[in-house]
Amino acid sequence: MGRRPSAPIAPVVAPIVTPEETFKDLNWADRGIFTTVDDPVFGPVIIAQSQYKLTETPPRTKWACRPTGYDNGFIYLKYLAYGPEKLSALKGAGIV
Repeated sequence: MGRRPSAPIAPVVAPIVTPEETFKDLNWADRGIFTTVDDPVFGPVIIAQSQYKLTETPPRTKWACRPTGYDNGFIYLKYLAYGPEKLSALKGAGIV
């Protein structure tokens, strides 16, 4: 078999801008990339949304991020069947 010709490489050239300049860029504003999410832990936070747009299933964000260990109670209950009492005892013993 012969060798396939390689595709041409085109560099992308763009200025480096600050986050503030990016927020003001009309291209990103038109696409709705940046949105404010009311995070239950951190309050209102501006984050980047998905870049795709689907008619039937628009992107949604439940939270911006979680602090370390935020979901530990849920994980211990779901995978180890440790309820609040068991988890509290383990915390009291310095195990968790």
